[in-house]
Amino acid sequence: MGAIVYENMSNDDYHNHKGSTSRSGIVEFMKSPAHYWNAYHNPKAPEKITTDAMAFGSAFHTIVLEPDKFDKEYAIIPEIDRRTKAGKETYQIFQETHHGKTMITKNQFDTLLAMQQSVYKHSQAWELISNARYENSIFWNDQDTGLGLKTRPDCWHANMTVDLKTISSADPRTFQNAMVAHGYHLQAAFNREGIRAATGNDIINHVFVCVEKTFPFLVAVYILDETALESAHSTLRRVLAEMKNCYETDIWPGHETQTLGLPNWAVNL
Repeated sequence: MGAIVYENMSNDDYHNHKGSTSRSGIVEFMKSPAHYWNAYHNPKAPEKITTDAMAFGSAFHTIVLEPDKFDKEYAIIPEIDRRTKAGKETYQIFQETHHGKTMITKNQFDTLLAMQQSVYKHSQAWELISNARYENSIFWNDQDTGLGLKTRPDCWHANMTVDLKTISSADPRTFQNAMVAHGYHLQAAFNREGIRAATGNDIINHVFVCVEKTFPFLVAVYILDETALESAHSTLRRVLAEMKNCYETDIWPGHETQTLGLPNWAVNL
């Protein structure tokens, strides 16, 4: 089978693991090989910064899927006036007490709780995330190219993986556009190949549980159809072959010179 599964690897350790490509790396390569090389191999690249949106998304995954870990990894910033001497001292003690934890505001925590309850109260979403393996990290070498790959399914069932997403609007068209723009569907291909390498079992379905980040925090469940799954696998195979060639030649091209016209919708403006 030739894959390693870590059940308790931290999110940071997973993302900082060198030598393995994830869905994010594939999406970066699809911009151009130069984007990928500069993001993952350029020693002069600026240090990657965790944005507020990234931190919020990670906190949401924890509070929904692994709530027992939340207090160990996150701390709620006290509502104090840090302009005063007493406020500064109180905040310094708070920071020292919770060193190493991710800090979130009281408003963010309240939003996270409301989103969590929306998922728990949504019968289908609750069923999809219950009794699963959560945030397992899988590492393997691709059979065709030999490249190191990795994936971290949010929820791993016997024949299905579930991806938990926070989104501004969970209506079908908005999420569909986001899925294409960010390559969310490629996660299904990574999960399927990683789990097959680890267990020999095949994942049949990939499901998204989408939760809106603003009131009333509506939940939507979307099952990736067979056409999207096939497209994801086809894209993954093509990009990995191109990536292998770049590693072998050490040539990482950027944008190609080409002739551009107007998009169809703008021709008659």
